[in-house]
Amino acid sequence: SERANGYLPLMCRLTVDGEIKQFSCKLDVPPKLWDVKTARATGKSAEAQKINAAVDRIRVDVNRRYQELMQSDGYVT
Repeated sequence: SERANGYLPLMCRLTVDGEIKQFSCKLDVPPKLWDVKTARATGKSAEAQKINAAVDRIRVDVNRRYQELMQSDGYVT
């Protein structure tokens, strides 16, 4: 839901065991900066760079956890 400043909360959505899981990235994004196709903020402003850095950190964390599960369990569904 839209914040008072017009920004929207950024959510992460994953599929785990065929079930969609969603969590907040604890980041609010101005809709005018968000590119749905690339799932990144557009432009080179400080705000866009901050948002993209946060998105990159989240991707790294999710991928790291995926790799940990693959090593420990041998599979991830």
